[in-house]
Amino acid sequence: MKKILILFFLLLSVGGVVKAQDMSVGLFEFLERDMSARMAKVRDVNSDLCALLKIETVEKGFEFSGCIIEKTEQKTGEIWVFVSPGVRFITIKHPKFGVLRNYNFPQSIQSGCVYQMRLLTKKEEKMDSTDITKIVDARLEELLAKRLAELEAAQKQQLQQQAQQQQTEKDKEKKEKEEKKKAEKQQKKKEKKVKEKEVRDNKTFVMLNASQWPQNDLSLGFTVGRMYNRIGWYASVASNFKFEALKADYITSIYGQDGSVFIESGEGHLDDIYDHSHLSATAGVMIKVFEPMSLKLGVGYGCRYYAATIDRLVMDENIRQKYQDYGLIALDEYSARGLELSAGLNFIIGKVALSVDALLLDNETIDFRFGIGYSF
Repeated sequence: MKKILILFFLLLSVGGVVKAQDMSVGLFEFLERDMSARMAKVRDVNSDLCALLKIETVEKGFEFSGCIIEKTEQKTGEIWVFVSPGVRFITIKHPKFGVLRNYNFPQSIQSGCVYQMRLLTKKEEKMDSTDITKIVDARLEELLAKRLAELEAAQKQQLQQQAQQQQTEKDKEKKEKEEKKKAEKQQKKKEKKVKEKEVRDNKTFVMLNASQWPQNDLSLGFTVGRMYNRIGWYASVASNFKFEALKADYITSIYGQDGSVFIESGEGHLDDIYDHSHLSATAGVMIKVFEPMSLKLGVGYGCRYYAATIDRLVMDENIRQKYQDYGLIALDEYSARGLELSAGLNFIIGKVALSVDALLLDNETIDFRFGIGYSF
């Protein structure tokens, strides 16, 4: 029963078998790839491109009516009938096999399309059910082969898509690894530059400095400091390493309080008469102005004394006796102690450190100091 139903529906799908006396239609189907109608270029009265019916038959002498027929051509084993698009039925007549009246096309007739119509005569209809079964089986095999081909093509396409997707994922993973490696390399390069910049900008230096005040001997000392990128610190000390004058217990002007001259004109240079003592200690900050120069600002304590005993002073006897109780006498014009302000410039050029400073002591005396040293 199931096979009979399958045969029935298959016969319907291929156009069915329509009988009329000694003629019937065994097959009607659309030939999708056939371009005969478009190549023939037959047009109807409305200038529309005709459709082509390829009627398969070994007989001759057929007449066609019941639809708009523009042209018929007898071919080997078939008859070509050009009809207007949109016709719905056709009538076929033959002097021997009778009339097949108003055969309804199972499909819509489209312009420029080709349709196969197998016309069976009485002789051909004598095939038994076995022959019909063979036809149906052949049709089934054809449909099955077509379906298998479609499945194989779909499977092949799916495998290609999977392979392409896997390749895309591999390429993406490879690209991500390369980008990650590149980013790590750039990060290391950046860190290296930062470290190099820190090494370049974060400099520790030690230098020796020297200063010469017009009325004293040479003072020596040292300065240490460190720069951190844009800002830093320093500390500096200096002395002439003579401390006797710092013990002075009396400070006076070059002219005594009573108007007497402590040092008489023409009796010698101050350095020949007085002991000079100098001591300075300052610390401060450094601000980088531009590479390699930094501005220095500092504050500290300093003292500078010119002092001598009364016996070394050139004075008259009366003044000498008056001040003989004092041990050391310092001159106010050349002596000072207290707050010391410092300002200057610092240069770090490679491994070499240079500095120049001006120091103001107790708002009275100015000292200029120069330094050179090593940076690391």
